[in-house]
Amino acid sequence: MAGKSYCKKINRGPKTKTKRREFYFITLFPVDITNWLIHSITLKAIYRSNILFKIINLRQDWNQQVDFTPYGGSSGMVISVAPIYDILEKHNLLNNSHIILLCPRGEKLTQTKARELEQISSSKAIVFICGHYEGIDERIRYFVSEVLSIGDYIISSGTLAASIILESVVRIIPSVISKESLLSESFNNSESEEDLDFPVYAPPKDFMGYKVPDILFSGNQTKINSFRKESKTKKINKKI
Repeated sequence: MAGKSYCKKINRGPKTKTKRREFYFITLFPVDITNWLIHSITLKAIYRSNILFKIINLRQDWNQQVDFTPYGGSSGMVISVAPIYDILEKHNLLNNSHIILLCPRGEKLTQTKARELEQISSSKAIVFICGHYEGIDERIRYFVSEVLSIGDYIISSGTLAASIILESVVRIIPSVISKESLLSESFNNSESEEDLDFPVYAPPKDFMGYKVPDILFSGNQTKINSFRKESKTKKINKKI
């Protein structure tokens, strides 16, 4: 039987008539996502947009043991599907939200996927199910909308993976970052190397013999733009 609901809410944004976007995190380690929310671009999103973040502590919400040794024998602990399902049902998320499971076997995150999720977030709550230890009971897949991975490597915290996906989505929500800044970013139009951002420079002009290209001091914006366009397609090497 489930215990008392534990859900921490973070929302200090402006009161607007636009539909509020909601992001849920179901995790064993809520402090991980809380620290991320108040120290990254998501903090700007909280104040600039109508966004609500809800962090659900899986262990406290269920109030029972949530992780067990896996059937069939193996190392590590596996999170049970039962408490996660209970939380989804309790918060009315099963049929009214877009539920994402973080798993290395999932579809890889790309900028295109981030844009898709941003569009989804305008009409549905997005829920991140964050695994830990050896993972989550495979049967959770019957209750999720999609399975995502942040790449071909392993980290212990599914909450960290969810944080990365969250930031890729939140930063392209209108009003969080200016349109001008987004237009010049890598992968703005495609996932190819040709859509990388151009190299940037800052003072000093000469650092240990490595100099800023003279064209950037020319004052000729047409030539500067042309230089930047050419530079975007060049692979980064140790020597420039």
